[in-house]
Amino acid sequence: MSDRHGVVIGQNGPGITNCVAAIAAAYWALSPVVIVTPEAGTMGIGLGGFQEANRLPVFQEFTKYQGHVNNPAASPSTRHAASTAP
Repeated sequence: MSDRHGVVIGQNGPGITNCVAAIAAAYWALSPVVIVTPEAGTMGIGLGGFQEANRLPVFQEFTKYQGHVNNPAASPSTRHAASTAP
């Protein structure tokens, strides 16, 4: 094990759900991974857009931290919270 973490970027819809088993396996193997997933544009959330899904509940059982960044300026604080999660 190293002091580094893996990074995964999942695409909307099936791309995110295809990551579920791999992220769960990494969690149970104590392998740190950061997953970044997109969503519908802010103005389109809740309108049933193409492949729109609430993905946070899908990963909640095997993540230490989940954050929603709706402003790029919030990225550093979200990254910090994720890296220091117990």
